Amino acid sequence: MPQVESGIVVVLFAAILVVIFYLLKQLQQTKTDLQNQVNQLQQNFSQRFDANTQTLTGHLGIITNQMGNTTNIVAQMEGKV
Repeated sequence: MPQVESGIVVVLFAAILVVIFYLLKQLQQTKTDLQNQVNQLQQNFSQRFDANTQTLTGHLGIITNQMGNTTNIVAQMEGKV
């Protein structure tokens, strides 16, 4: 009977090891998937940030031009008065 009990313990221990190994493998896959998602989000954020920066830079250039034109018009008006 002790051999049967020790055999059951060995089988249960092996089964527990298999389950632990499987769970660790799943955990590693989940970690890898999450890291890939984070990398994709960072790339998307960076692209959108760059696009917004370019848009704002363009608008700043337009505003600067308009301010220069306004300054010239005001200077011309002051000279005519």
